[in-house]
Amino acid sequence: MKQIPIIFLGAFLLAGCNNPQTGSPINNNISNSATVQVKDSSSTAPVKDSAVKDNSPKAAAPDPFRDINNFDIKLGDPFIDSVHALYAKPGLRDVDYTLDVCIGDNCESWKTIINKQENTALYLFKGDGGEYGFSNDQFLLHKDSLVYARNFTVNNTGTESKVEEIVYHYQDKIPTVTTRTAITKDIYHFDFTLRGVKAKENTHFDFNKTYREKSTELAKLLAMKDSPDRE
Repeated sequence: MKQIPIIFLGAFLLAGCNNPQTGSPINNNISNSATVQVKDSSSTAPVKDSAVKDNSPKAAAPDPFRDINNFDIKLGDPFIDSVHALYAKPGLRDVDYTLDVCIGDNCESWKTIINKQENTALYLFKGDGGEYGFSNDQFLLHKDSLVYARNFTVNNTGTESKVEEIVYHYQDKIPTVTTRTAITKDIYHFDFTLRGVKAKENTHFDFNKTYREKSTELAKLLAMKDSPDRE
């Protein structure tokens, strides 16, 4: 599935409002945690000035996957890449950016796209944990119900790095969890789209448990900007 027309996406989302595993709605409304105030209706993230400049090659050309303020990348997942491209069209959405929220060693930025026509919200998070690695996470909601979640992490262990993607499709006809994992010793030349990495698909998982976990994860990420520990 390379492209997702608006009509198809709307039908797909409307068809999956109930828990397809149990046949009844899940009482996991997360509207309070997913509410945002729209600050910027442009499609370009604001540019932040820096008083201290680093002239190293890595600073001059940061990896677009690791750069937490760069959301104009193809992630390598056809579904979420198509949704992101669709929602980038003017007139269909309101866009909000929250940049450089740091707590301890971890910094997060995120982009929120509210599509009023489809009654959906798309959240794209990017985190950087310094020498420990970085992350890219996405969540798609329809009427405050979680449709899709994707966790992408790079964990550095010193001599090598573990790159892992876990994708949750909650409102497919058959809900699935798909995992792709790779180990590399050359993280600076690694293809983070995981092109060619074999995917493992699981249709026998605890639907309600993972749904609650991902809903809680989204709520905690959104709450970071109001944390008293924020730097």
